[in-house]
Amino acid sequence: MANTDSEVRYTTHTELGLEEYKKYVRAMQGSQTKNNIIAGVACLWLLLAGAYNIYQGKTVLGIFMIVVSIAAPLLVRFGANSQAERDYKKIEDAGGTQFQVFFYDDRFETKNDTSHGVHEYAKLYKVVETEEDFYLEIEQGHSVIIQKKNCSDELIAFLRTLKR
Repeated sequence: MANTDSEVRYTTHTELGLEEYKKYVRAMQGSQTKNNIIAGVACLWLLLAGAYNIYQGKTVLGIFMIVVSIAAPLLVRFGANSQAERDYKKIEDAGGTQFQVFFYDDRFETKNDTSHGVHEYAKLYKVVETEEDFYLEIEQGHSVIIQKKNCSDELIAFLRTLKR
């Protein structure tokens, strides 16, 4: 366990809203370019195959293929958005949308009314920086969101030293 009597070097706080959480989800998914190209080609193929089937007299099959080629991307987008909203609601219900972060020499701690977490820098899985935030990934898929707007210039410089 980390030494608990060292001095706090930096402090900040996070007030997480739904839109900011959605930005976090998109950022942590990384580039989806390859997947988007494959999905686009598949939908285009379905669309063209549907049109060809209609031309060949297989109207029901053709219309079905065209409807699927249009509906599939919309359903995926809606599903991902709904999942993010459900996840955010769980975080909100657990009291995790507002918290303080205290940075020490060897670790950082998160505290709010319902929880307290201690995380060693050496055990960070990844640190991601975006234009507005830092995401300190404490384990794959679980991050602490640090809003730059609530950080001093010194804290931002320190967080950049944690990136791997």
